[in-house]
Amino acid sequence: MQSNSPNKAETMTGDLNCGRDCHCHKAGDGVLCKAEDIGLETFLVCLERNSRECDFSIGFGNLFFCSSPIRISVGKASKE
Repeated sequence: MQSNSPNKAETMTGDLNCGRDCHCHKAGDGVLCKAEDIGLETFLVCLERNSRECDFSIGFGNLFFCSSPIRISVGKASKE
């Protein structure tokens, strides 16, 4: 049975504004892209297969980093 109450991701993304049409808001179901917090203050490591297609993806070496303020806020908050 599914709950009609918003999950943590939906609650957090609803409070943040993004100037781009990002995945977090397009999905509308609180499902966020896969990313990992490795301790960098302003980036997460992007774990999505289509990293190159994301406007927030920054390639460095063989890794892609997420610079989405919404995704970073959710990722950092979930580690607390």
